[in-house]
Amino acid sequence: MSETPTGGPDSGDEGFAPPEGGYGPTPYAPAPTQAPQFGPPPTPGYGPAPGYAPAPGYAPPGYGPAPYPGYAPQPVPGGYYGPPMLRLQTSGMAVAGMVLGILSMLIFWIWFLGPVLSVLGIIFSSIGLSQCSKPGWTGRGMAIAGLVCSLISLAIWLALVIVIASMLTA
Repeated sequence: MSETPTGGPDSGDEGFAPPEGGYGPTPYAPAPTQAPQFGPPPTPGYGPAPGYAPAPGYAPPGYGPAPYPGYAPQPVPGGYYGPPMLRLQTSGMAVAGMVLGILSMLIFWIWFLGPVLSVLGIIFSSIGLSQCSKPGWTGRGMAIAGLVCSLISLAIWLALVIVIASMLTA
């Protein structure tokens, strides 16, 4: 293997040489029969590209007369995207009331924990329900679910207390 100026051994370009007679013309070179450009030389970065000719009757933006009488560019409305969006917050009291209501239904048979969870679920769900009535707050469904579960659990507890009390007094 021989070293070439463009790469060393194992560089992947061994055996390749530039074409004889140099490289061909670039595909973007102007055609030799193109007419010469007249007028001032273009300013770098501004104005139309060389060889650009606007359609008859129309001038590039900012140059010459308007395309037709009475034409005026309309201002673009900007800066208005509607009212600001409120970031909705879920009521933590509604979530706590729902969790306590579900727990009170699941473990209502524990005599010291069932009624306490039911009462706390009713309190937290009621606070969450009132909090969700304010703008920007969500969780109304969770608060209602917690309230219903807590009330059912408390009703079961009251029914058990009544049945047990009637059995003891009979």
